[in-house]
Amino acid sequence: MNSTNAMSIVSAKYKPIFFIILIMIVFATYYQSIDDAFISYDDEAYILSNSNIKNGINYNSIKWAFTSLDVSNWHPITWLSHMIDYNIYGLDPHGHHLSNVLLHLLNVTLLFCLLYFTTNTYWPSYFVSALFALHPLHVESVAWVAERKDLLSTLFMMLTLMSYSAYVKRNDKKFYYIALLLFSAGLMSKPMLVTLPIVMMLWDYWPLNRFDNSRPILTELIREKIPFFILTLLSCAITYYAQNKGGSISALEATPFFLRTMNAFTSYFSYLAKTLWPHNLAIIYPLPDKAPVLQGTIAGITLIAISVLIYRYGKKYPYLIVGWFWYVITLIPVIGIVQVGSQSMADRYTYITLIGIFIMIAWGVPALPVYSRYKKEILSISTTLVIVTLTILTWTQLSYWPNSITLFRHAAQVTANNNIAYRILGNNLAKLGHVSEALECFSAAVKIKPDDAIAHTDLGVALAERRDYDDAIFHYRTAIYYNPKLANAYYNLGIALAYKKRYEEAISTYLEALRLDPSTLGARANIGAALFNLGKYDEAIYYLQEELRIDSNNERVKQFLDYVMKVKSSVQ
Repeated sequence: MNSTNAMSIVSAKYKPIFFIILIMIVFATYYQSIDDAFISYDDEAYILSNSNIKNGINYNSIKWAFTSLDVSNWHPITWLSHMIDYNIYGLDPHGHHLSNVLLHLLNVTLLFCLLYFTTNTYWPSYFVSALFALHPLHVESVAWVAERKDLLSTLFMMLTLMSYSAYVKRNDKKFYYIALLLFSAGLMSKPMLVTLPIVMMLWDYWPLNRFDNSRPILTELIREKIPFFILTLLSCAITYYAQNKGGSISALEATPFFLRTMNAFTSYFSYLAKTLWPHNLAIIYPLPDKAPVLQGTIAGITLIAISVLIYRYGKKYPYLIVGWFWYVITLIPVIGIVQVGSQSMADRYTYITLIGIFIMIAWGVPALPVYSRYKKEILSISTTLVIVTLTILTWTQLSYWPNSITLFRHAAQVTANNNIAYRILGNNLAKLGHVSEALECFSAAVKIKPDDAIAHTDLGVALAERRDYDDAIFHYRTAIYYNPKLANAYYNLGIALAYKKRYEEAISTYLEALRLDPSTLGARANIGAALFNLGKYDEAIYYLQEELRIDSNNERVKQFLDYVMKVKSSVQ
């Protein structure tokens, strides 16, 4: 046996150990996130205040999961996942975080298996998996419980591509139907997978090598994907309806198309910059007030030029074509052309998309014409340094996630003009009784974005805590001016007016809050209290009883209702 064959045998023998070491490093790195709390940004709506989740798995909750459009999405698989976690862990955040970490480890493993199964090359597959596992841009998807949908959709994406690859390699139709079923589950986890049929076409090009430059083959490959495209169209329709109904899709006049387009082009390169140099990562990046015309134009032209060059000259290296267009295409649903929310970009959107860039690096760098007898040693050392560096950066990024205060304070520090970060930080400080610090945060949010109605409302609440009712009333009215449909501003305005003994005005604003949001807790009770102070006992009793009809366990309202009835009896 010659020395070369001996090395191959040794290498093959110890390859599984290297992957086990990777999994151990990833688990050790992310283990600190298991001690994190829930955060006050979607975790509330997804778990803490969601009565359907807290009912656990049963017939009614499963029915709700498949019919609900809560939080402007239709993702029943994600809801079921949270229900299962609640059944096991209750509201203990440790278990919910542990589930996220385990799902991430599973995705790392599936990505490696997919690449190794289709390319039969170990080390590039290993390196892609390592980059995916340890890049700090992916911290958000793992450390944030509400982003379970990222992890689940990626899980089903990997399984879909594996089943599809098995169908192609083994010519077994059952794997095709399994892929179709898994794709459906992926869309029901997060609709970002709508581009997967196009990714499958890329996968046909490389590594499955099904293209032969003939029209019949291309036509057949497209026809083969028709059921997948039908599912994509259905998912797009449901998602648009859900997000439009929930108010998540910004109105065109609020976010002009030109601004969205310029921001989209800029974001493509912002993601790449943060991939190569992961710095100033934040849970939210605010949408700019003005379109970045120069940056967006340069970015758009560059994006098109790179795409053309890679398509034209990358045929010798098909993984470059697949990697680049994987990145470009999978980002389309979240790049902001259809603006959802108020962020300009988000780290979580890279969880799937950067796999394409990692493929380009893992297969492209070893193919560079570096003529050195130490090329393998250089690559090995470089790979180790990259993995160590990413591990340190991910560990550091995870250190900002223990709770909402550390997370949003970091976001406010590393981004410019982040009114949302200041607002949420202020709310969390106020909950802990740090009213002075909260006031500073709300004031900063209002200064950055004077038309932020929610920030004005929050500032008013903090001022009311200090019994500065006149200034509180000013900010509530300012909030209503900028957003006449903000029920919470009317509700809190009523409270401040009542403290000023302006009961008639208070009742009027409470009624407006109820008109805008009939589920507003406390408004009916407060109307009852105002009517009591005006001596209108019968009307007061009616509204207090209405409050109890909605919130039957409210002891304070029960006690006050008894008191009102006694006063009424004594007067009569």
